[in-house]
Amino acid sequence: MQRSFRVQVAVALACIASLAGCMDADAAGQASETAHVWWGRTFTSTAAFDDGRPRPLEPGTEMELVFEQREEGSILRWNAGCNTWGAPVTIDADRLRLGEGEQSATGCADALDRQDAWLQAFFRSDPEWTRDDGGLRLTADDIVLEFRDATAERAMLPAAFAFTWYGPDGDPAERGRGESRSFEVKADTGPRHCDWESVASLYVAWPPGSTWEGGDNFEKSVRRYVRDPEGVFRGQDLVPDTLQLDADLPKDAVDTGYHTDAAELWWGPDRGNKYAYLVTDEGVERWPRASWDFGCA
Repeated sequence: MQRSFRVQVAVALACIASLAGCMDADAAGQASETAHVWWGRTFTSTAAFDDGRPRPLEPGTEMELVFEQREEGSILRWNAGCNTWGAPVTIDADRLRLGEGEQSATGCADALDRQDAWLQAFFRSDPEWTRDDGGLRLTADDIVLEFRDATAERAMLPAAFAFTWYGPDGDPAERGRGESRSFEVKADTGPRHCDWESVASLYVAWPPGSTWEGGDNFEKSVRRYVRDPEGVFRGQDLVPDTLQLDADLPKDAVDTGYHTDAAELWWGPDRGNKYAYLVTDEGVERWPRASWDFGCA
């Protein structure tokens, strides 16, 4: 697949919409000798402290870190119940050093937005790390975050689908945050507090090429395609039980031009009326279109 990994490196430490750090692109893709114990690992939070006192997270949330190593570079992704963030990372002997990254554009409650901003600032400071007994401890100034290794128990959405989507012109297909967000194509995973974390949704503004900018006609202006491998919605008439994780791409399929760094969105002969085809180097998945939009309280 001839898609290049889209990460720009900034000189300044700024911008709430991305994590910034002072590093060059080559350094961001290079891991130190300590990094071999990190890649492919998922960590979930067990405790947080600020100035020695416990700092409770928002109810129903936890922090999750995912360390990924790709041909294009090494990535750290994290989520604390709202947006998913990601940035190139270099692991020194005692610090995580992050370059400029990107975030999803999920609309969240104000409390979750504040929690996101707090965690963003923490990682922007290049925290110190220690490892013991499968755990991970990160420290920056007076803040300490503790994690356990949850790799074996996490059924993670393939990273190819989870990161930022881009349009045929190469520009991000989702922009803004909260009520100001707009998108042509975006993806997200289900909330943990409803036990939907194994579910992923792909939203496409309709007709393709248009932009959803808010309003009351979401169901008419946006189509939703769902990846539900564990059958969370089976029997509820929300999503047809026709997901295929090892599908064949139809001969007359059409590339929409929308893509992440590792996945492409294609239409089959129905041109998106029933299915979306997600194409990666690993194969093809066919996601059914949801009957209507639905959410989790």
